[in-house]
Formats: sequence, C-alpha cells, structure tokens
Amino acid sequence: MPAGEGGALQTGSGRTCNRDRGVLRYRMLLRPLCAALLLVLASTSAAAQGQPPADLLPVAERLRVLDRAEEEYYNVYNFFSQDLTSLRLPAEDDVRLKVLYAGGAGWVAIGWRPARPNRQCVIFAGNRADLPEVPGTADGTAALRQGEPVCDETP
Repeated sequence: MPAGEGGALQTGSGRTCNRDRGVLRYRMLLRPLCAALLLVLASTSAAAQGQPPADLLPVAERLRVLDRAEEEYYNVYNFFSQDLTSLRLPAEDDVRLKVLYAGGAGWVAIGWRPARPNRQCVIFAGNRADLPEVPGTADGTAALRQGEPVCDETP
C-alpha cells in the first residue's frame, strides 16, 4: 500500500485511507479516557497510598522520628526503650507519643494530638510474632508493616 499525499494510504482495491485522520480520531478518544483515569488515580484516598490524613501528619512524622531514635538506641544498647527521655525525644505541645512495649525483639508505640485524642496513629518495629501485641488505632486500623505509621482514616 503506497502512501499518497497527506498521509493517505491506497489500498489494494484503489480506495484511499487517510491514516492521519484515523490517528487523530483515536487521540481524540484517548485523551478524555486518559484524563479520567488520572482523575481516578489522583482521587484515591491518601490512606490507601500510605499517607496519613492532613490532621495526623505531625503525629505520623513524630512516629517516624521515634522509629529512627529507637534504631539508634538499639545500635548502642542492643534493645529498645520505652523511655522517650532516654531516646532523646523532647515533648512536643501538639503531639503525644507513648511507647506501649519495648524490648529486645521490637517495640510498639501510639501517637495522637491532645486536641483530638480519639484520632491516633500506631507504629511497630520487629517481628509481629515476637511482640506481645500490635494494637490498632482508635478506629481499628492496624499497622501491617514495621516502621510505617498507620493512622485513623475517618475524622
């Protein structure tokens, strides 16, 4: 099929087919479909992407700081600590942390904001089977992977 002018193809039967027009039609159909797909992906909940809700971002960040402090402490003493002072974590006015368990096998902590104590984040480190308990948040959301804070989703 030799190409004619303007991107037209001549078929064996002598008819011409404008391939540019066909490509343009497909592009016109695909653009809205791609835009709709991107919109759906962008609207996926923050929690499903591993991001805490905006009001709990400071709590999740503070739990990540705790995770690093526990790791440093473990590297020195070969066990984890429940004492935030020994972990060199000063108190913060807008975030509260509590290490529920700490030992040689791992640790578990919970965090919240004093203004909204019913909205929480949890984190753990170590093998879940070696920990006495890995609690969920106030709405029952459970931490599944070590070192990753998980927070309540519903306000």
